[in-house]
Amino acid sequence: MIMNTRAHDVITFFIIMHGMVLKSDGSEKFQFWKYRHLVTTNSTTKSTLNTTGATIFNTSICSEEPVKGNCRAHLQRWHYNHSSGNCSVFYYGGCGGNENRFFNCQECMENCDFQNVSETASNITAICNELEEAADEYDSWEQELI
Repeated sequence: MIMNTRAHDVITFFIIMHGMVLKSDGSEKFQFWKYRHLVTTNSTTKSTLNTTGATIFNTSICSEEPVKGNCRAHLQRWHYNHSSGNCSVFYYGGCGGNENRFFNCQECMENCDFQNVSETASNITAICNELEEAADEYDSWEQELI
């Protein structure tokens, strides 16, 4: 879906002023934000192959602390937690921040789990299922306190 510049500016303004627009089921209404970000994230964080065929990861991005950003949205995102060696949830404001920000655990682990390169896709899926379940439990607990 291609959007004209004016519509994009209006939506950007609305999101900055009022946070992310959600559908009644809680999902993000404007899916194109995800696709645009995925292109940006993947182009800067994907691993590359050197001439010997060894995988090289962009460790500088994955070692950055998560940054909420300047806007006021409350979007659940994942970042690589360098000290724990796993991906963790944080809440992103919708603009600014840094590149250690992924839409899901799987994307985070595939881009930043450079210490465990031998992990298979099924192992990453199993790890992410556990991490996502723990994040959901924590999020429910946090909402009860509010």
